[in-house]
Amino acid sequence: MQQVIGAAADAEELESLVRDVLRELPGLPALDAAAYYTVDRRAGIARLEQGEGLPDAFWEQVREIQLTAAPYDNAFIHRQPVFAEDFSAAAPRHAAAGGFASLACAPVVARDDVVGLLCVYTRQPHEWGPADQVVVPALGRELGAAMARVAAERQLRERRLPIQDLFDSVGE
Repeated sequence: MQQVIGAAADAEELESLVRDVLRELPGLPALDAAAYYTVDRRAGIARLEQGEGLPDAFWEQVREIQLTAAPYDNAFIHRQPVFAEDFSAAAPRHAAAGGFASLACAPVVARDDVVGLLCVYTRQPHEWGPADQVVVPALGRELGAAMARVAAERQLRERRLPIQDLFDSVGE
């Protein structure tokens, strides 16, 4: 978890933030792959933006998720994590596409809205214990907070540029 927090704290751009966090997740015990979905409320879907350890078939089959589709609706609509010990019972097509046995997802909330979904997968059946049920949602919260920070810093840089140009022109 320390590596994930470090990756989130060091990020300066949204794309590298998500990539660096996902890169660290399969290194956590029992996790084999990770994915990040970006929410598109107008279309009513979430799109697979980045992943680590995902097979090509998964990218092809699970590129989009309906926001109202079980079991993901719990995260997108109710802002609750999803833990599926038997992924094939919860989402058979998705489990088969990746060859995954278990799934855990956490909503990523930034600026008081669910902006994404962080998912982790295991190839062997995994009973999500109490520690997992604390860590996975914490990862989603950490990613959301880091995304909000990176976006705020980018806005600040963009606002500073015109003022810096003005000061530079006055100094000439």
